[in-house]
Amino acid sequence: MSLATWLHRYQSHVVVFGVVVATVALIAGLVAAGSRSAPPSPDGQSASTSRLAADRSANDFGAISMAAGLVSTDFTIRNTTSETLTISKLSTSCMCTSASLQINESTFGPFGMPGHGVIPAINQTLASGATAKVTVTFDPAAHGPSGIGRIVRNVYLDGPSGERLSLTIQATVKP
Repeated sequence: MSLATWLHRYQSHVVVFGVVVATVALIAGLVAAGSRSAPPSPDGQSASTSRLAADRSANDFGAISMAAGLVSTDFTIRNTTSETLTISKLSTSCMCTSASLQINESTFGPFGMPGHGVIPAINQTLASGATAKVTVTFDPAAHGPSGIGRIVRNVYLDGPSGERLSLTIQATVKP
């Protein structure tokens, strides 16, 4: 059988095979691109575009047990500009993590991952030089047995103009 005859006979199979290969390649590329993240920098602004600064960019809880329950840490953020800044939204990268913002005596949150409930705008201002506290809580049991091992999660403080401060938590989850 000649190549032309074979292509004519199996044309639809060749097209389907080509579409499947292209789709698999596209999905693999998207997964690979989505799994990359910038490592935290020591200046407290991990991959950030914010005019807010944090006392540190990351917190490592070390080895934690699923059975021990929730773990929390506080980050102190500061407005490093000469103007009042607005924090419009606070969110997390995963449903296993929540975050709250405390400015003076008022607490906003907890907030979680977009897509797992509505993340309302908080639109709170932070005066020049003022500080606020972000409390991040991680639930090591949230993913069940599939959540055992090293985790890295992010918390995002967004401003109204698209600026973002990213804070990172890490842990090694044990059964």
